[in-house]
Amino acid sequence: MNKGKLFDVLAWISLVVGIIFLIGYIFGNSPAELYLFLPFIFTVLFKLGTLSNDLAYFKGDYRGFKEKAKESFQRMNIMTK
Repeated sequence: MNKGKLFDVLAWISLVVGIIFLIGYIFGNSPAELYLFLPFIFTVLFKLGTLSNDLAYFKGDYRGFKEKAKESFQRMNIMTK
């Protein structure tokens, strides 16, 4: 399992735990508010970790696109002269 999928799974687990804590906070006696917000904070952090991996992949694709576009424009300039 790669890092991005692991972060996705952890984010979903954290979100479910956060929803369970929220329901417990609304309908019953539950721990302090800090314990309520921690799973949601972890969810955001895990999703940001996934986003950084996606941006790194996009950056690599952009570099390849930039080189291909540069070569294409150079060929067009050669053909028009």
